[in-house]
Amino acid sequence: LKARDVAVLAFILIVAALIRFSEAGRVEFFHDEAMLSMLAQEMADGQTFPLTGIVSSVGLPNPPTSVWVMALPYLFNSSPLVATLFVAALNVIGVGVLWFIARRYLGATVALIAALVYALNPWAVLYSRKIWAQDFMTPFILLAVLLALYGLIEGKRWARVVALPLMLFAAQ
Repeated sequence: LKARDVAVLAFILIVAALIRFSEAGRVEFFHDEAMLSMLAQEMADGQTFPLTGIVSSVGLPNPPTSVWVMALPYLFNSSPLVATLFVAALNVIGVGVLWFIARRYLGATVALIAALVYALNPWAVLYSRKIWAQDFMTPFILLAVLLALYGLIEGKRWARVVALPLMLFAAQ
């Protein structure tokens, strides 16, 4: 990457972080967030290793991947605010991964526009800091897309091998 690219990426990440981390305590925390937090806290405390996630609105259990990811911040602190900041950090990384995909495969202008739209979109910001299974898997999906492109377009076999399991993990 050129110095200009690094500066643009740094600017975009700072914008994304400022918006996602500001007023992190003012985020919805309802039943789903509480249940996911409880399962993740139990896993972090070594009480359980969940094979399912929280129950969906139609009564079917979600996959456990969201619990596994959310257990990470709960290893260090039991506060939902810390978990919210963790989700926000993951989604700031997601903004960077989107910029990198667009920069590498579509050009600097497309990368700037796509990343800024993702960084500043009010709905993306709202959902990028909630403790809710669907809200923190986006960075993993973007990373899987990056690896798939890297493997398919640039012929990197290792990236093709890693992309599918990561996509399956994230899409759950």
